[in-house]
Amino acid sequence: MKTKTLFWIFLFTQLILANFNVAGQNTTPKLRLNPEMHLTKIARIKMSTDAQGKYILTVACDKTAKLWDANTGNLIRTFRPPIGSGFEGSLWAGAISPDGEIVAVGGFTGLSWNQSTSIYIFNRSTGKLIQSLSGLNTVVTDIEFSPDGKFMAAALMEKSVEIFKSSIIDGKIKWSKLKSLSGYGPELINNVAFSSHGKLASICDDGKIRLYDKYFNLINETTGTGNLPYTICFSPDEQKIAIGYMDIPKLDVFSAANLNLLYRPSLNEIDLNDGVSYAVCFSTDGKYLYGGGIYPKQTHGDSWNVIRRWDNAGQGSYTDYPVSLDNSVMEIRIARKDPTQSILFGGIFAQPYISKMSLSGDIQYSKSGNFYDFINSDYDHLMINETGDEIAFTPANGSPTSFSLKNRRLGEFEYLSDYKSYSDNESGIFITDWDNTKHPKINGKTTSFLGEHDTSISTDIADGGEKIVFGGNTQIYCTDKLGHKIWETPAQLKSAYAVNISGNNEVVATTQDGGIITWYSMADGELLLTLYVDPKTQKWILFTPSGLFDCSPGAESLAGWHINQGADQEAKFYPLSQFYEKYYTPNLGARILGGEDIQFENVLADLKLPPLVEILTPRNHEISTKKEIEITVKVTDQGGGIDNIQLYLNDKLVETSQRGFKTVKKNGESKTKTFHVSLVNGKNKIRATAFNEQRTESIPHEITVFYEGSTYKPNLHLLAIGINQYKNPRYKLNYAEADASGFLNEFKKGSSDVFENVNITYLKNEEVTRTSILQEFEKLKQTAKPEDVFVFYYAGHGVMSEEKQSQFYIVPYDVTQIYGNNELLQSKAVSSNELQTFATKLRAQKQMFVIDACQSGGMTELLASRGAAEEKAIAQLARSTGTYWLAASNSEQFATELATLGHGIFTYAILEGLKGQADSGSKDRKITVQELDGFLNDRVPELSKKYKGEYQYPNSYGYGQDFPLVIIK
Repeated sequence: MKTKTLFWIFLFTQLILANFNVAGQNTTPKLRLNPEMHLTKIARIKMSTDAQGKYILTVACDKTAKLWDANTGNLIRTFRPPIGSGFEGSLWAGAISPDGEIVAVGGFTGLSWNQSTSIYIFNRSTGKLIQSLSGLNTVVTDIEFSPDGKFMAAALMEKSVEIFKSSIIDGKIKWSKLKSLSGYGPELINNVAFSSHGKLASICDDGKIRLYDKYFNLINETTGTGNLPYTICFSPDEQKIAIGYMDIPKLDVFSAANLNLLYRPSLNEIDLNDGVSYAVCFSTDGKYLYGGGIYPKQTHGDSWNVIRRWDNAGQGSYTDYPVSLDNSVMEIRIARKDPTQSILFGGIFAQPYISKMSLSGDIQYSKSGNFYDFINSDYDHLMINETGDEIAFTPANGSPTSFSLKNRRLGEFEYLSDYKSYSDNESGIFITDWDNTKHPKINGKTTSFLGEHDTSISTDIADGGEKIVFGGNTQIYCTDKLGHKIWETPAQLKSAYAVNISGNNEVVATTQDGGIITWYSMADGELLLTLYVDPKTQKWILFTPSGLFDCSPGAESLAGWHINQGADQEAKFYPLSQFYEKYYTPNLGARILGGEDIQFENVLADLKLPPLVEILTPRNHEISTKKEIEITVKVTDQGGGIDNIQLYLNDKLVETSQRGFKTVKKNGESKTKTFHVSLVNGKNKIRATAFNEQRTESIPHEITVFYEGSTYKPNLHLLAIGINQYKNPRYKLNYAEADASGFLNEFKKGSSDVFENVNITYLKNEEVTRTSILQEFEKLKQTAKPEDVFVFYYAGHGVMSEEKQSQFYIVPYDVTQIYGNNELLQSKAVSSNELQTFATKLRAQKQMFVIDACQSGGMTELLASRGAAEEKAIAQLARSTGTYWLAASNSEQFATELATLGHGIFTYAILEGLKGQADSGSKDRKITVQELDGFLNDRVPELSKKYKGEYQYPNSYGYGQDFPLVIIK
């Protein structure tokens, strides 16, 4: 196929012309995306499995290897080799040893600092890099272990097949080079395979198949039917070798004794319709031959790529199993000793994926990548507004989508007049020959600003025609109208498929590989922001090069810091979730484009490792006969101290140690902490995490415990507060009391069928004091059970304090000065720290806090500067406690009361939702927290636009369990 051939020509060019940096490896932290599946769409995904079929290993050009549970398809761990810029660290080969204990990966690995490649050997269970086999003279394209695990064969791109042997040295397994199998031309060596008794076979783009005995002596070589053999496998009885090709629709089966052609499995319509079947594999008993590739077959009204199974090892009749709508089948694997003979397969053309199929053809699971395809999109798929803070994009095979930096919202795109797409004809400037060329023309004049190895693939002209931006395969360029380069900057992953300059000529947005969208300064090309959206979940994360980030709830681990530790060590990786307290920044995008210089503590400059956390007791999947149990957590200091430990039950924070748990730093010292928790009936998910003194969070440890107790119908505990009249008349509100009473009424109507008992407390006006609120909190802590539900509703004023450690406060009736008197707030208001402590100590695992906090008039400028801090405080409350928090507006807006509605907009929408409008999906007449949350996100902007002419967007942060609130009568 031309696509594959052209790609390898491109890759060869990049490798030959690469400017190697032999000065040493760069250990500067690199921000990288961190989705579950690979991000690479180019080239191939390589699969391997152990002999028992417990694990699947995948490697890809996104510079990671991933280990999956072959039974469930769940990700176990990600292996991270040292990486560099460009191709450095891209993985092309990987294998698991037959015993499943070690993982070997290779590719473009080490060339940038050693001028030779390495194979990295990892411990499968720990992820530690235990050996680096260096000194290889070109890129590693395939790795395989012999069935006994004693030998490892590595194919080098156009040079040789290297044989390594294992030995025991000082009680540890070490690998060393045994032999080099030469005689290969300059073409790519695609695949190597071992037979059950140690023979070795290889295939190469010179069209030859080579066969070696178990001592790695050449037995014979032959030319296959096609010019580009792609996969090779032995039959279990070592009598046959099957070959699949990339360039023709043929399969060959040769003798494993002498490479004589035995037969060709029947392809019939695949051959006639120009399909390709290049992935091949024998079943473990040798009865069947499986093949896959590209052949869309009409099944159930759609075109499905199929896996074909031939009887009699490929000589008999066949059955086709439809397996994928969008992807080809590039790899098929069947573990040698898997009694179920399950078929593991995967590919990467549309999205990287892995799947498992039973012998009968049933798909047991399929795990696919989650990134937008901008490679195959039209050039005008990216649009931008006047100020650059709103964009719209249409990925290949996707629907038009918009994202607003100002409102932090992802949604369907409706064309607006101030959105523009790219232009190559603007203000008397005509750009031609810019699509996939090295020398685009401006007004007929050939330019030469592109880098030596770069190609132009997109362009846009600034309003007025004074500047032009070109997107390349590796760089982004800005020129003047004469083609003189003003600046250039690297693309983040690779290739800027679309570029679009804002109407005010301040920023340029781009779409790039891996589904990312970026913003750069038009002044100097500085990277400002990177956006990644998960197409399936619609979760998004936005981050700056410094690591400040904004995200939708639960998306904080979609990016993180990769830090090389040296050429012979695995890299460290820290998800941004570990820096949530320091780096989470609400409204980040609008603030950056607005020119704000956001100050933050640079933890990475002197990064101290977070503690290691392990739950010692109970054991994972243990069945408890007791409701009340002890949980013992071991925490090991890694040099940063241990500030505190937090324990979550079913995602809700239930216990925490005091701050400063271990302040004397002694690297490697461990301490234990015992917590007491009350289990709920059924499955209990227990998670422990810890912080160091820099407030960098550990990777959590999670277990599951089962408890079978009596069935318990939960009670509802509802505390509502509404304050119209404040002691200081300046703070008077009109509809807070009506909001609170309306909220209570809807719960009274719909909650009786959901809960055993509904316990409601309502405080209003002068009844609302710090003392009365804390008293009610104490009562609830005594009465609420773990199975119960707690709902807190507050309508009144809210404020961020001016303390050194600023906090959000809800403001009771008798606070007579909201601003400028911290002592008054501390003595009479209720802080976010106190709310967090209450949420933690309250045993009810399902909690929802609704904050309709209006701001006092005449303080607009002051409030705008504090809005982001307030928003962050509420977000941290939700995340740290594992509860739901619904707030009236974001940091740029203010909750609004309207006489027309008789309520605040936010609460009015809540009341509509509880009356039934929030019932979505199954239409089961139950309104859950998540349904109400989703409804508010759509409805509040509609109402605010209708009644006050501008959009108001609610803030919601949900980290706990979903649960029903009311049943519609």
